[in-house]
Amino acid sequence: MDFFIPDSLTVTYACAFSLVTLGLYVTISSGQFSVAHAALMGVGGYAAGIATVNWNQAFPVALLAGAAAGALLGLAIAFVLQRTSGILLATVTIAVGQAIALTIQNVPSLGGSQGYTGIPIRTTVSWAIALTVVAFALILGLLRTRIGLEFLAVRCDETVSKALGISILATRLWGFGLGGLLAGLGGGLIAHQNGLIQPSEVSFAQEPKFFIYLVIGGFTSPWGALLGTLAMYYVQEVILRFGESSTLTIFGVHALDYKDRFWILGLLLIVVVLTRPRGVFVRRSLRWRGPREIAPVPTTENTG
Repeated sequence: MDFFIPDSLTVTYACAFSLVTLGLYVTISSGQFSVAHAALMGVGGYAAGIATVNWNQAFPVALLAGAAAGALLGLAIAFVLQRTSGILLATVTIAVGQAIALTIQNVPSLGGSQGYTGIPIRTTVSWAIALTVVAFALILGLLRTRIGLEFLAVRCDETVSKALGISILATRLWGFGLGGLLAGLGGGLIAHQNGLIQPSEVSFAQEPKFFIYLVIGGFTSPWGALLGTLAMYYVQEVILRFGESSTLTIFGVHALDYKDRFWILGLLLIVVVLTRPRGVFVRRSLRWRGPREIAPVPTTENTG
């Protein structure tokens, strides 16, 4: 049964990744398809680590530095790419993320390919939970404000939004800025949990998992972003624990080990997409069902 009880480390990482997924949700909610949140997370981690190691700042100040770095980078991306959208925007943000990772890898003062080390371990499960709860509450409040309504309008139709006087650039800046802030905050927590931050954590290879969390949870709701991340990270950890202990066998037949977590997660994603396309944690999710039977048209003979 110990396999199924999450420890403090699992909860800490799940909360940190939830912040990044929530940041991705905010950006997508503003109508922008970004694939740069892993880079925003990594930059936040580096900034938080530098604030602690080089500038001798307290842990809360270091987290603020990480959040600010993520927000500033998000604002820069939104401003420079203001004339791109859709698949083109996604493609360019992939290139931006890779460029950032390669740049960091070739800066000796940041540790190069070995990463930036010596960061004190200061992240606690209490900090992780508290920041996640506060961030989630702020997002719920934001969606009820004028900014949230503008997000919805721009996501549905930019042309109509312009006609209504909504600034598309301002909406993009809000979406990328807030999304980058949350991702940078998550990166700061991770850096102070690992004791280091590496270029691999900035690269595109880290990005798909956040999209998987969001798709499985539900990309139309902040509840989906939060619960999808918590649930899927928990499932990953349970499978990993089985493998670390021993291979799971049923009646002497190999059933599961830690390497199987990849195809299990892939299978879960396929099942969710087919059965609940809008996500597991979205109330009005579409279901996979056959066409409805058309009711017979009443005739004058039957109506009497």
